[in-house]
Amino acid sequence: KFLRSEPTELAHCDETFRRVALACADLAFSLKHNGRALARLRPQAPLERVRALLGESAADALLGLDETAGGARLHGFVAAPSFSHGTRDYQYLFVNGRFVRDRLLAHAIRQAYQDVLHHQRHPAFVLFLEIDAARVDVNAHPTKIEVRFRDPQARGGEQTDERRVRLR
Repeated sequence: KFLRSEPTELAHCDETFRRVALACADLAFSLKHNGRALARLRPQAPLERVRALLGESAADALLGLDETAGGARLHGFVAAPSFSHGTRDYQYLFVNGRFVRDRLLAHAIRQAYQDVLHHQRHPAFVLFLEIDAARVDVNAHPTKIEVRFRDPQARGGEQTDERRVRLR
């Protein structure tokens, strides 16, 4: 009795499929509905997986990112400001391989775009944060989609100067 319409529930399944498939580009996935294959993905490079799931225009707008600081690694892709959207549909953030929504990280990403995006536009990204599991609490929410960082104000070890992320 709590289910929505079939198209709505299929859209939720498709979004979950995208999240898992983006997190594990080295694995094959298929999505079927009523006996019909909606998607078949072979193991592929991360950018090719993004291209397969988010489309050609999204993949073409993405810039590679790979930074390490304070025992954490942030890697993945961020889009050029010209590929911004009115919704957060193209925002995928993973912490230790798990898709999450985190206000602190979302705010940091938004701040990185503050000078180049209108306040009603949202940047596109597929980012992976790898951090010591002891520094993040995945039990912050029953759905496990939200995380809590043990030290959210940590600035990356001994480093106190602000750093610009190098795009590759």
